[in-house]
Formats: sequence, C-alpha cells, structure tokens
Amino acid sequence: MTLMTTFRAIHPSLRALRANMLPNFAEVFLTGQGTAEIDAALRAIESSPYSGLSRRRARHDLAAALVTQKMRRAT
Repeated sequence: MTLMTTFRAIHPSLRALRANMLPNFAEVFLTGQGTAEIDAALRAIESSPYSGLSRRRARHDLAAALVTQKMRRAT
C-alpha cells in the first residue's frame, strides 16, 4: 500500500491511513515525491526544536495531507 500510494496509483482516505499502520509510510512517500517544496518542508521539520516524536508526526501529517487531498507534484 505504501508503494502504491507513493506512485500515486491509489489515494487512500485519511481514515484508511489512520486505520492501517504502515511502517515508514511518511519517509517512503515523501522521499518518493522529490520536490524542492517538500524537501524544504522536511528541512524545516527536522530543524525544529521539537522532540523526535513530534517531528515524526509532522512528517506523517505532511504525507497524509498530500495523499488525502490528492496534491500533485509540481512539474
């Protein structure tokens, strides 16, 4: 499911993402998108003063927003 989502073959709902704990979903999805905007957002998340758990949740929320709202990569 993670790879199918990364390749934009499927667009799960937020409910489906929350119901299915996908290991490393955010890391795989966000790395697969490879845009300057996403890379900048990830740098901002990583440089934040918050805990590792909060940064991991922020990465997951970013990935979930991109997937569930069907936001496409900039070309």
